[in-house]
Amino acid sequence: MKLPIILLFALLVFIAPKSYSQTKVTFINPGYAHSNPTGDFWLNVTLFMQAAADDLDIKLTVQYADRNHIIMKQLVREAIQDTDSYLILVDEKSVIANTLINSTHIHPAIIFLLNQPTQAQTKRLVKKGYGILGSLLPDNFQAGRLLAQTLVSLIDKPNQRYRNEMIALLGETATLAAQKREQGLLNYSNREPHLNLKQRVAANWSYDEAFQLTPGLLKRFPDTKLIWSANDAMAFGAAAALTELGLREKIKVGGVNWDKKQTTHLDTSIGGHVTLGGLAMIKVFEHKQPESMSVGDSIYPIFKVYSEKYAPIYNAIHNKNIDDIDFSRFTTMDNAPLEYNLDALNSFFK
Repeated sequence: MKLPIILLFALLVFIAPKSYSQTKVTFINPGYAHSNPTGDFWLNVTLFMQAAADDLDIKLTVQYADRNHIIMKQLVREAIQDTDSYLILVDEKSVIANTLINSTHIHPAIIFLLNQPTQAQTKRLVKKGYGILGSLLPDNFQAGRLLAQTLVSLIDKPNQRYRNEMIALLGETATLAAQKREQGLLNYSNREPHLNLKQRVAANWSYDEAFQLTPGLLKRFPDTKLIWSANDAMAFGAAAALTELGLREKIKVGGVNWDKKQTTHLDTSIGGHVTLGGLAMIKVFEHKQPESMSVGDSIYPIFKVYSEKYAPIYNAIHNKNIDDIDFSRFTTMDNAPLEYNLDALNSFFK
């Protein structure tokens, strides 16, 4: 009887499917794991990544650096030792790039999200042996310009002898996102004859700093009609200061992020880039396929001015429930893949 049993075992081994290996991704999130004065942006990036991971059968691990570069460096040093997992990184102020360059380890599959190293740094990383698959960046220049343009559209044009005055609250100016948004602002303001950009001040993405800076700025520039803020958290801080000063109704305030309560506290908000976390997971999924599609470097004009049209996806984000989105519909595995943009994402919510 032993021979038939041995033959049966051999047959089962031959026809058994190969062992299943789930795709793994580690994301080092530079933000906090809880709500904080800089807003919920980074929490919502994770929200999109996790929802996409669930749809695409990807095991996602998220580590939070709590806006602390020392913690960030340590998390990266640990993560690059797990070479079986894709690694998604946000390179703010070159902290990540320098950590990787100085590391004794290398990693075969890295994607940069929202911020990336310089071209020179990327070349050094590739030369050292890192597998830099690509980067997914929002068009922050578009965001800065669109915010300025939208704010100006909210007020009447002055007569030819005068120009409407604006002040700007910048993010951390060492970050690429802050730099590009400021460039977009300047591109618009330098060409708009009815606008006078009086002052640009760094408030470092912070509600508290914006709240503290705004009264002093208005003392210097009492004719201010517009406050441009590189994110919603700073815009909220400026708006709160204006309310205390009794000036809120006289000055239009706008920001970037589509943060919660922007519809009631701000005059306008530009958003959409939070969704790129989901696209990063789609890129991983496609790269893992047998035909292995490349990731590459892309800048996405993802930003939109908030309007009631986008209320469905906006409310879903802030209710922390975007399960209605089927992220598999955006992959090349779908018979008719959708283009990844806000209108397509919004269409999943009825």
